Amino acid sequence: MSKADNIEHIDTAGVTAIYGGRGAGKTYFAKQKIFPQLGNSRVLVIDPIETNGCRTALEIRDLMYSGARRMVLCSGEWTEAFAAIYTAWAHSTPDDPIYAICDEAPEYFYKNTPMLRKIMYQGRHRKFGMCLMGQQPNSINAKIRSQAATTFFMRLSDHNDVSVAAQSLGADRARSLQGFTQGQYIRHPPYAKPANTNQKPNQTKEEWG
Repeated sequence: MSKADNIEHIDTAGVTAIYGGRGAGKTYFAKQKIFPQLGNSRVLVIDPIETNGCRTALEIRDLMYSGARRMVLCSGEWTEAFAAIYTAWAHSTPDDPIYAICDEAPEYFYKNTPMLRKIMYQGRHRKFGMCLMGQQPNSINAKIRSQAATTFFMRLSDHNDVSVAAQSLGADRARSLQGFTQGQYIRHPPYAKPANTNQKPNQTKEEWG
């Protein structure tokens, strides 16, 4: 497990997942260790519990056409979420990439579609990346979960969610997540070298002290 202070390098043109129960520290972790790597990328935030933002994907599309740098979709309907993601993917380019932050992901990623699979498979061609965040990984479609190049497991208590973590971490290490304190996490796989850097990793183990 880790509470390291350094940035956790990810592929910003790929899929990253952060799973942890209520109070595990997901949002703080993401803001401190993941999102600083986005640079000047445009950002789409999907957050069903947010109140200040767009209600439909059409509104998101209009904001993208207007050149907005940050857009928020306040909807948990999978149709609106997927349409907004498709719109972001279609507008993303290597010179002006878009990154989608999908908070409360289990609310709408319980379903998979051919278009979503295409976006997740081919996002890097447009330098489009995604971060899935949620409390219950078991509620996310298994095929969607499998697209994450890097997953950060924080405190999980539900046995179904621990079972999902066990598929990556093994049963013993997954059970240890139940005793994690706020901010502790395990990265899987241990270190994925970013495509845009030649820097060697400082950490080589999945579990850090």
